[in-house]
Amino acid sequence: MVPNRTIGWSPKLQILKHGSAMAAIMVESASAKPSTRSPTIEIVDVPALDISGVGEVEDLATGITTATQQDVDMIVAALGTEMDAPELKEAVRHAQNDGVTIFSAAGNGIGDFASYPAQYEGVISVGALNKSGHRLRFTNIRATNLLASGEEIHVKSPGGGTQPYSGTSPATAIAAGKIAACWPLIAPHTRDQTRRNTPVDQAIEESIEEQGKDPRECKSL
Repeated sequence: MVPNRTIGWSPKLQILKHGSAMAAIMVESASAKPSTRSPTIEIVDVPALDISGVGEVEDLATGITTATQQDVDMIVAALGTEMDAPELKEAVRHAQNDGVTIFSAAGNGIGDFASYPAQYEGVISVGALNKSGHRLRFTNIRATNLLASGEEIHVKSPGGGTQPYSGTSPATAIAAGKIAACWPLIAPHTRDQTRRNTPVDQAIEESIEEQGKDPRECKSL
């Protein structure tokens, strides 16, 4: 497994950071239940960070731009920076203008702080829940759109066994995977972006019902 890469599927989708681990979490989330309407997976590999998981804000902006040029439907940034860089904001704006739905981790840390691209207008910010369904202690308390499980999410290790991940990064992968699995039933670009602190399953159900469809058709619920 190659870390720190991005992955896409149909609906074409990009994950930025922890590449293989976050991709595995998202695929498992999207494949929770069988469905005749489930999307076909399509891999799109876009480098965003180096092998040690380190990168500059310019690298993230470039990754978003590259993903947008691949004609993707979703961009999933399971990471964030406290730097509101013009090039990052512009990359997000161009992606949104092309109809791309962007998900981003709200950020890990005690208190209320800005994390980008999660804080940009129109980006779906994802916070983490603990095993009891409450906000994870070290999750950014700034208002988020969606909440998803983010405590000790296990991923198979290449050498055997599993490795746990906690925080808003795996929560973002889980939320994006669930929504991708329901893509045929949801038009994310028409979703109510004003939802705040809503568990992802609830948000999906509400979005499907608002369109007069049956949530039971979505395999991730």
